[in-house]
Amino acid sequence: MATKALEAKHVVCTKRQVLVRAVGSAAFESRPTVQLLGNAANLKKDEYRLALGAAVVKLVSRCPGGALVFLPSYKVLSSLRWTWRDDRLHLRYGAERQGREVNTILRRLERSK
Repeated sequence: MATKALEAKHVVCTKRQVLVRAVGSAAFESRPTVQLLGNAANLKKDEYRLALGAAVVKLVSRCPGGALVFLPSYKVLSSLRWTWRDDRLHLRYGAERQGREVNTILRRLERSK
């Protein structure tokens, strides 16, 4: 019996398209560098979630074809989404305004499309 590899168009071709990177640390604005250990305790910290967002922005801005980021759950995704769009939280941690808008992680991601 002959075998044939199955291929779906939505699956990434690992020979041509994948560059895997693990990011060990990141910083948000001029804050101290944070180790990106994705444990439950860190995921509850604003500074960790903002540093993770800054790392994602940096990654996306350097990948013209896009980036795929894996998260452990929808709950984490929701928490990050809330953090990454909260103007007051960003200002508290040193984000700057651009005109009337605060330069949030979510706005940075939108601009990097």
